[in-house]
Amino acid sequence: DGVVGWFNHAESERRFRIPRRLFFSVQSREFPEPIRLSRGWQIYTFVDEREGELAEYYEEVRRVVYEREWDAANRRELELIKHKHGAELHTNALRKLYDHLNGRPLRVADLSSEDAALSLYTYGSEAMTLDNVVRNLQATGVSGPLPQYERAVEVFEKLLLRPALFAREAAEEGWEEEPEFVAWFGKMRKKALLTSLMERRVKSKIHVSEEEVKDYHKHNSSQFKTLPSVTIRELLADNAEDAKDFRRQLEAGVNIASLLIRRDVETHGRPRSGRLQLNPILAPRYPVLVEAAFAAEEGDWVGPLETADGHFAVFQVVESKKAEVETFDRAKDRVKGLLRQQQEDQLVGDLISRLRRKYADRVVLYPDRILLDEES
Repeated sequence: DGVVGWFNHAESERRFRIPRRLFFSVQSREFPEPIRLSRGWQIYTFVDEREGELAEYYEEVRRVVYEREWDAANRRELELIKHKHGAELHTNALRKLYDHLNGRPLRVADLSSEDAALSLYTYGSEAMTLDNVVRNLQATGVSGPLPQYERAVEVFEKLLLRPALFAREAAEEGWEEEPEFVAWFGKMRKKALLTSLMERRVKSKIHVSEEEVKDYHKHNSSQFKTLPSVTIRELLADNAEDAKDFRRQLEAGVNIASLLIRRDVETHGRPRSGRLQLNPILAPRYPVLVEAAFAAEEGDWVGPLETADGHFAVFQVVESKKAEVETFDRAKDRVKGLLRQQQEDQLVGDLISRLRRKYADRVVLYPDRILLDEES
């Protein structure tokens, strides 16, 4: 049928050479001028548009995206440093270490002098031998069995290679003794160690059955409600006078799409229709709009209202929805995630309690420091 799927403006411009200007101004099922491609002419139209399904989880999504972008930036930096120093993993040495231990704890490792001299990593003129690997892992507190062989490359890179390469970069830049780097370096190694420990001791034991998910939803369905929402059509002007003029045109029956293509008009919503779904979670982002939209009547044009970003908004409520209990099919992923988190919290608590008992003679509590922290 010629339909190729859902694409945002960046993907449309990259894959189909559709200019941003046309993406935001062409109406659904309208055929703009053909676009010349290397092998012919492209005739196209937009058959539908849709809301982002995660709008109501904006804050959570923003946090997750930030963390992923930060992790991705760190991975890119590591790849650049690996390339710069020609870092190479020698899997024969990794296999030798695993064969030697054969599932036994790292603390019993007793490599022959020949095996101990094998290089797991080489980078520049340096090498990290299996002897270095065992000593470094033991120094960070690893004494039990190694992670599964399939995950060894990922875990060892985090625990061993990344700290080594970053330390080398710091030395070359002359800031390896800076307090900020020393603190970050120690924190990074501890985080990698704790992640490996939790993977082995906790997450592998988590299991949530379909029956548990259904039962929890059945007896706690009130916890899983959709948010009340208001869908509006909105446009933004740079000043109140222009916004008043736009409102008069809209009340007279002018299509909002014909105004949104103007250079002096913007919107927080969809580029071609101005549609924007608001809910209480979005109040910190759109404080004026959320309050006004929930107070407005369907069909009425409201505004101008000065928004937090300095524009003047005019909008119309097109649909209002009250909070409703989510069906099991829609809520099951959230229920399962909640139960997994509960299990993980319990397992982590049990693990910490065991570690406290095991190392009770090495743990010192300073009550006076706790009080100082509370007062600060």
